[in-house]
Amino acid sequence: MNRRFNLAVLFGLLLPIASLLYLAPVNALPVCKTITTSTYKFAGCTGGTLIIGASNINFGCKSGANITVTGAFGIQVVGQSHVNIFGCKVTGATTAGIYIYQSSFNSLTDNNATLNGAYGFEVDASFGNILVGNVAISNGQGFLVDLSNNNTLVNNKATSNQYGFNVNTSSFNDLSLNTAVSSTQTGFILESANYNILTDNTANTNGPYGFYIDVNSINNIVVGNTAKGNSVLNADNAAGTANNFHTTLNPSIKTPYTGLQSP
Repeated sequence: MNRRFNLAVLFGLLLPIASLLYLAPVNALPVCKTITTSTYKFAGCTGGTLIIGASNINFGCKSGANITVTGAFGIQVVGQSHVNIFGCKVTGATTAGIYIYQSSFNSLTDNNATLNGAYGFEVDASFGNILVGNVAISNGQGFLVDLSNNNTLVNNKATSNQYGFNVNTSSFNDLSLNTAVSSTQTGFILESANYNILTDNTANTNGPYGFYIDVNSINNIVVGNTAKGNSVLNADNAAGTANNFHTTLNPSIKTPYTGLQSP
């Protein structure tokens, strides 16, 4: 009788403790929140958007850290300047993994945006930002520059997105040494975009186009780029001689469009 009583007491003590341990695991990630001070080894977060809520901030993630969200944006920078975001991996955003809006002179370096809804990286209505060494995988679009001027994208890679790099209604942007591979639509596209420079970029095995400049895009310089193995055309310059266009093309692909030059 005493043994049964002791066992009942023991289980009665252990069950609430076990329940607490289950509800609050030691390694649970915190909910994403607003950041207003610099941090260099962020351990990750989950749930809502991580908001950079001040200018002049350095925000870096520790190796292996994940920012896994369920909202529109993974990391959001709105109305800020001189923010540096580096080494972070963002997944699950319904709109953009990393979103910069009405912000200037910020930098994104060595970040990874994977499996976000519309865009991996979106620069919207912003000026003078720099994106270097970032990777976008399996998003709607890898990199979007929209209504934005004087931004620089160097050595970024877009893999298995619908579009790799899209410059839309934007001017005086510089894209160099970037790579777009396995896009279901186009590697690099300029839409109503003027006075942009694309040099030394690579577009391989995209479909249908490696590089596409629409008829409303003029005075762009697209030179020294490489396009191979794209499903329809390696390059299409619909605006013709309105752009300075010279791209190294796969010789097996015919390029009958005005303004295209094969080496």
